[in-house]
Amino acid sequence: MQSAKCVSLKYLQGSFDLVQGVKQYQGDGKSPDGSYFRNRGYGWGEIIVPSQLVLTVQNGKKKEKIDIALFFKQRWGKLVGSRRNALTTTMPGAVLLTGKPGKYTVSIRSLQTWLKKAQQACVNPHAKSTTTENRTHREEREERAFQKELRLLEERRANAMKLVFQKGFNPKYGNEQWEARSEGRKYILERTDNYSPSEGTIPIEIMFDLIPDRVTLVRRI
Repeated sequence: MQSAKCVSLKYLQGSFDLVQGVKQYQGDGKSPDGSYFRNRGYGWGEIIVPSQLVLTVQNGKKKEKIDIALFFKQRWGKLVGSRRNALTTTMPGAVLLTGKPGKYTVSIRSLQTWLKKAQQACVNPHAKSTTTENRTHREEREERAFQKELRLLEERRANAMKLVFQKGFNPKYGNEQWEARSEGRKYILERTDNYSPSEGTIPIEIMFDLIPDRVTLVRRI
């Protein structure tokens, strides 16, 4: 591991687009630009570009750009405005890097420490930042909106359908998938969602039917 100075943190908004004219045989997959393609059938397809949280670090004489969004999404959820602000204001002076040039990642230990400070900053609206002394009125409004959103999210999770998923296989596209069965219906977890068997039951919401009354695509809440 080696230490690198943190220079800046930038959030890049993701996108979701439906496209037509997709061939039946065109398979799902990830493109070199980081976007995901999924064949929905009947000539339709989805192009999903995940949002990014790009950390720029000074590593010796070179600057490296590292996307650290996945770590925080998995452990904190959607990167809403208040969370992005908290991550920006608690950005550490330096982090530990692992890997090799061109393929560096930030160490889990550094990210875990950062996450704890950011969560504390969100819980305590008067927490001092390493980069600002006072929070603006706009940030305070975003914090109140975030707390409201968090309460609504917890309500949705409490009232949502809950399923345990297991590893399955999609013979049409030749790829693995997380799936569950309940009351004679198969539920397929959106492939951009992460899941581990150790999680057990998770709350989900329905996206749309892949096969009416038989197979349904869902995503985790």
